[in-house]
Amino acid sequence: MALLRAPIQALRFDGSFAPAWVAYGHAFAQHDESDQALAASLGLVDICHLWLDICWLWMMCYTP
Repeated sequence: MALLRAPIQALRFDGSFAPAWVAYGHAFAQHDESDQALAASLGLVDICHLWLDICWLWMMCYTP
């Protein structure tokens, strides 16, 4: 999956970069892999609860 390259590289560089976690989960969601998308979204819990709330709202409201 080409969409996963950038988030994976960003997370290797800085595992606490919340936007990379969002992109990682969104890439899985684009390929209808909801379990992995949810697991990636839960990676945000360790980083910042505020980011989790913002990202959850964004994922619920965003329609491509």
